[in-house]
Amino acid sequence: MSTGCTIAFAMECYEQGRLTREGLDGIDLRFGNEEALIETVRKIAYREGFGNLLAEGVRILASKMNLS
Repeated sequence: MSTGCTIAFAMECYEQGRLTREGLDGIDLRFGNEEALIETVRKIAYREGFGNLLAEGVRILASKMNLS
């Protein structure tokens, strides 16, 4: 459940322009992009690239983005 919430938060940030495609290892993290979702889950599981930060959860991600 936490993974889904974290990815949804990252997707919202991406759609608002707070996260960029370059910052997401080239992934187009728009809502509805199922391939991006699957790749993001894999990156979180293996803590690769930006997945390492997402693995920490929404609170840490928001603080790193100065949103908290």
